[in-house]
Amino acid sequence: MPPNDSTTFNDHQLGEAFSSIANAFAPPSAQALAAYARTAEVHQKVKRAAELWQKAQDPNIDQALLDRLNIAAGTYAPNVSYYGIGVRDATARRGQDMEASDRRYAAER
Repeated sequence: MPPNDSTTFNDHQLGEAFSSIANAFAPPSAQALAAYARTAEVHQKVKRAAELWQKAQDPNIDQALLDRLNIAAGTYAPNVSYYGIGVRDATARRGQDMEASDRRYAAER
């Protein structure tokens, strides 16, 4: 279609206004979508951590349940959980007990 010689149609300011309105209703860019998704992810993670913190303040909370919830939420690794520290300690004690019994057995021969 040939351009119209009308001053209203070819007005630079009017063209910028229409372009601005079109940009306002344009779909978001890929970068904006990625930023929205990252923000939502961080918001959910913070919300889960706040809920777990609230549960941890309850003196009647089951520690094993709290450990499982924290591990599932990714707030800490299983090896530093309350249960994990107890298991590691028990394993170390058993190893020390076995070593001591080996020494005693060797001394009795």
